[in-house]
Amino acid sequence: MVRRTIGSTMWIMVALAGCADEDAEPITDETTQTSAPDESRAEEGAPGESEAEGDADHGVEHGALGESQGALTVPGFALLSEQSGKALTSTTISAGTLVTQTRLVGTKGTPNQRWVSSNLNFSPESNQGLCLQPESTAASARLRLQKCNGSALQGWKLQLVPQNGVNLTRWTNLATGFLLDNGGTNSEGAAVTVRPFSSAASQKWRRVF
Repeated sequence: MVRRTIGSTMWIMVALAGCADEDAEPITDETTQTSAPDESRAEEGAPGESEAEGDADHGVEHGALGESQGALTVPGFALLSEQSGKALTSTTISAGTLVTQTRLVGTKGTPNQRWVSSNLNFSPESNQGLCLQPESTAASARLRLQKCNGSALQGWKLQLVPQNGVNLTRWTNLATGFLLDNGGTNSEGAAVTVRPFSSAASQKWRRVF
């Protein structure tokens, strides 16, 4: 008797479950209703994609600036000859002043030994209205400070020269194509000149920030 009762009960439960399935709404309708938020999320994600494209565009712009470093401002520094270890020095901060090499004072130099490279010009940090230029376009011409006038004679191109884990520099005058050169001498107070390119230490300079 117990078995027959249990069997009947189970049959009734199955029958009721079948009726419930027939009355239920189609599953496809539920799927359609819940899919709408997913589509809205996809639309919300669109600005994120455009922002990523914008970042990529900015990256290209930054890269272009990086390639034209010679036109950017390099903060104040002393410039030491790899040949002599002496610093590029203007005897005074005034127009017509001869530029020489002298012993670096302290760890960063005096105002007469501090320089700024800005927009291809080469100026004393304390007076950026004056620019470094050769006396003439001749090889071995000495260097003087003159009032900045935007001429190619006052333009300098910076080149980094990696050596023993340090970035040394070469400075090429735009008007002459000659390089900043200490003349191959270790003498205190010797005039700094421009000379044709060579691989000599006299044309390599170490920046001290």
